[in-house]
Amino acid sequence: MERLVKSPRKARLAAVASATLAVAVVLALWSCTPTPKEEEKGSGPWGYIDASGSWVIDPQFEHAYDFTDAGYAEAVDDKTRKTGIIDASGRWMVEPRFLSGVTFAAPDLFVAQDWDTELYGLVGMNGEWVAGPQWERGQDIKFSSNGLAVFEDEATGLFGYIDKTGAWVIPPSYSYARAFEGDGLAVAGDPNSSLAGRVNATGGWVVEPVHGGLGGIDTNGHYAERDTASGLWGIRDASGAWTATPRYANVDRPKAGGGLLFAQDEKSGLWGIATYSGAWAIEPQYMKIGFTQGDLVVVTMPETKLEGVVDSKGSWVVEPKYKDIVLSESGPIAVQTPETGLWGYVDRAGGSMVIEPQFGNAYGFASIGLAAVRGPYEKGQPSGDRPG
Repeated sequence: MERLVKSPRKARLAAVASATLAVAVVLALWSCTPTPKEEEKGSGPWGYIDASGSWVIDPQFEHAYDFTDAGYAEAVDDKTRKTGIIDASGRWMVEPRFLSGVTFAAPDLFVAQDWDTELYGLVGMNGEWVAGPQWERGQDIKFSSNGLAVFEDEATGLFGYIDKTGAWVIPPSYSYARAFEGDGLAVAGDPNSSLAGRVNATGGWVVEPVHGGLGGIDTNGHYAERDTASGLWGIRDASGAWTATPRYANVDRPKAGGGLLFAQDEKSGLWGIATYSGAWAIEPQYMKIGFTQGDLVVVTMPETKLEGVVDSKGSWVVEPKYKDIVLSESGPIAVQTPETGLWGYVDRAGGSMVIEPQFGNAYGFASIGLAAVRGPYEKGQPSGDRPG
């Protein structure tokens, strides 16, 4: 990370005997001194604001991340560049001693990268290793409610499930695997055919691996399935009968459900909103579907490549006029303006600007009501990019 270097103006002036010449040198140097670029106007250190835009935790970190529901957040110390965990007041709960790569794997457990070995392990909220640094990769570990997390074996490239001590509960034996869902089952791939099935918490096949692909199951038992012959996706009900025969290039169901799903048209490649019966509720018109939060979804328009937010019925919540958008569970929505590249926040009810664009980068508001943002630029402040 680069820091601004002090101008050698004084040293040069000392070597100039003539007062007139000194003035000329000063003027010349002033005219050559670079002014902050537009994107640097918000490239100071990171801190946290509330929904009114007021600082709650002053900008003081090299990087800062979302708070969890429990009120913890990863932050990087500006002096040592080591990573630790802060509380909602900005105090260190776990002193910064890790290499970047701290992520929360469970409410009481996080993944950290050891500063010396650069290996990953699991750390408790007391800062002590629960599973010592031992993996070259591990930042994506997330534990389901049954206490198991998908993990890729570095030696074989196969996937299995570990517990919170890092021990294998289901040995690596799948070509791919996903997190366990509320029904206690997880989608996994057969290592020989790579076809998909569902396994239980002991690793046994509950749904045999004979499917081209499987999606999550909603509360009524509907799920997306990829046809092995055509490669297209359709929808089945709880009995296994097709409600929408395979016809989509891809599908993505909003978390709110409601009998609607986002589907990618096979011919145009555009995304629309379809019913579980296969009819288009909203004709395909989006270039891509982005982040989903509740019944809100970030979409990108094909003509402008700009982003907006729609609800599960396709109605605009935020008009498509932003370079980037980050949703959150509640509070204003973070948006990046294409004109300046700076971030502000719009109202989630009508899309009007409520916190003017002024930040170099920003996250959505966490459940505790705080959002991590990079503060205003000032000479001498760090100006590294937001990681990830």
